[in-house]
Amino acid sequence: MKMPAVVERRFEDFLRAKVEEANAFKYVPTKFLGMLSRSGAYATATQLLGAKDLTSGYERLWQNRRLDLSVEALVLEHEWWEYFDPILLQRAEARLREFDYIPKIPGRRSDVLVSIEWPDTLEHIPLNLATLKAGEQIQTVERSKRDLWRADYVVTCGRAERTASGWVFELVYEPELGLNAALAKKFPLIEWGRTVLEIDAELAKGTAKFYISEQQEHRQGLVSFLETSLYQALTRTQVGILLRPGQAALRKKLLEEFGRCAVSNECCAEALEVAHIVEHCAGGIADMGNAVLLRADVHSLFDSGLLSIDENGVIDIAGVAEGSKYHAEFKSGNWNRMLEPRVLNSIKRALKARASRLTSPVA
Repeated sequence: MKMPAVVERRFEDFLRAKVEEANAFKYVPTKFLGMLSRSGAYATATQLLGAKDLTSGYERLWQNRRLDLSVEALVLEHEWWEYFDPILLQRAEARLREFDYIPKIPGRRSDVLVSIEWPDTLEHIPLNLATLKAGEQIQTVERSKRDLWRADYVVTCGRAERTASGWVFELVYEPELGLNAALAKKFPLIEWGRTVLEIDAELAKGTAKFYISEQQEHRQGLVSFLETSLYQALTRTQVGILLRPGQAALRKKLLEEFGRCAVSNECCAEALEVAHIVEHCAGGIADMGNAVLLRADVHSLFDSGLLSIDENGVIDIAGVAEGSKYHAEFKSGNWNRMLEPRVLNSIKRALKARASRLTSPVA
């Protein structure tokens, strides 16, 4: 999240006070002070955390055994961390540990993966107990216990309350919200409503109740927890891997075989996700003949139907709003207009099955 102006002023005062501590051992970080004056505290810290190479200031602090005064430590060890990109925070922690400095990171139990065992299904919900607020949206993943189908929902946090004994969250499932609309259209028997989660302060127990109306409790679930690193944001792919262990092996095979997004040609592995041609909830299986690598945002477009690939491998983004930057990317020549032959050959049957299902009156 962006750092509010009032918080940034406090952050800058904090950094300048730490500069005075460095002055005590005759180190004056003039370059850092110049950046503060020109760009402000938040932009300066973001730039330094994202730097690929060590700065002379970092080396000077290490030589004086005062890495606690580095921007990396000052962000990680204090309340400012929540305003910075998780990737930058992971990099900052790794850099400090590389120099044998173990940061004193507070509140590592804020991020949890809540696992709910409903009567017939399992649902996984990534939550940040410290920052989740009413009105925010998160993604949950549910699958049948017999692993016959899987559904990804976008849910809204209707209530987030810290109590004396723990937390209470109300998560609202609406069929009109985002990707839920396509899911509701294809599978009209899906039940929509709200889940009330009560979690104890020790993360030792919790309760989950699902309501299909304001007062009518429809079912209860057993709650368990998987803690994650405070700074490791759980993506759809990571949650999917937790739900389906075979997903990790499939992704590895796709990276080895193809190594890039089938549409945008993006080759950064961290940005690529496994996209299933025929979805789990429609009977699709997790294998090379039903999967392709897509950049995360392209994957979302594909799942929502805004980007389509026909059985001949022709790629179409007609569903994307005309003013979107995706049209410029598509026309630039960097994106494929058709799947490469070896990719198409791998998934041709699945594309035909997908096309047949989407054009079927039943769907």
